[in-house]
Amino acid sequence: MTDDYSVDNAQMQSTTDPGEVGTESKPTTLAGELERIRFAVKELKQWCAGTIAQWYESPTAQVVLSEDARTNTVATGLTVRRTTTGTPAASIGTRVLIQGESADENPADFVALDAIATDVGAGTEDTVLDILLRVAGAALSAAFRFTTTVAFRAIFSHANTADRTYTLPNVTGTLALTAGASHGDNAAVHGLPASVNVLGNRSAAGEFVQRADVNPGAVGSTALSVYGSGVSTITITFAVAYSGVVHVWWSGTEGTTEDSWGGATNITTTAFNLVVWSTVAGRDLAGGKWVSLGG
Repeated sequence: MTDDYSVDNAQMQSTTDPGEVGTESKPTTLAGELERIRFAVKELKQWCAGTIAQWYESPTAQVVLSEDARTNTVATGLTVRRTTTGTPAASIGTRVLIQGESADENPADFVALDAIATDVGAGTEDTVLDILLRVAGAALSAAFRFTTTVAFRAIFSHANTADRTYTLPNVTGTLALTAGASHGDNAAVHGLPASVNVLGNRSAAGEFVQRADVNPGAVGSTALSVYGSGVSTITITFAVAYSGVVHVWWSGTEGTTEDSWGGATNITTTAFNLVVWSTVAGRDLAGGKWVSLGG
């Protein structure tokens, strides 16, 4: 400048807020006019890159910056709007596209966010959020959709001590939680009514249940004799080993005549010995059933 106004950094960095409409700060000198122009340039750059301290700095990244006096509320910092000259209908939306550079594309589409209205009726508007990703070089496609039918938040949190991967099953259905879930929630997973207590293969007390059919043969040649004669038994191995105390029950044989009963001995976490008696000599025990309960 020929009037030596910017002869040092202090003068060069000097700015003046021109104020808002109705409260204008009017310049009285050329220096004052320059300060107001610098302020406008600085404010404009700060909208694009919040790290700008001086009006003549070049931004290195874009940041949307604004400031007010609020302390514990949410304020709109950026609005992205895309309207239509036509008549809005279901599935109308607005996309925010994030691009970068790949080995063969510049720019390359990386991720997109679609805000979509599934209902545009007056007073009945519903919206969803789609996240679009690329897979194996293909174009962006919808990978996740978030929607709700109530005006409450679903809060996701974790306390993992390492990175974890959670893979959803390839089926349509409702997920039921195991911790703190009601019987009805878990019964719904199995398609049973809410009155049924179903927690996978575990009881309400967290115990594991196993059951199976067994065909040990026939009891001895006289009534009230033990299967296999004398103290002979059959060893049955659990399909899944227990980790705690196990209880085993013999529940009889198939057919309308229940004339046998039995018990288990030498019960461990992996197997037990079955002993069966019958009131009928030579009773065939095929189709016999047992059930176990353990930790």
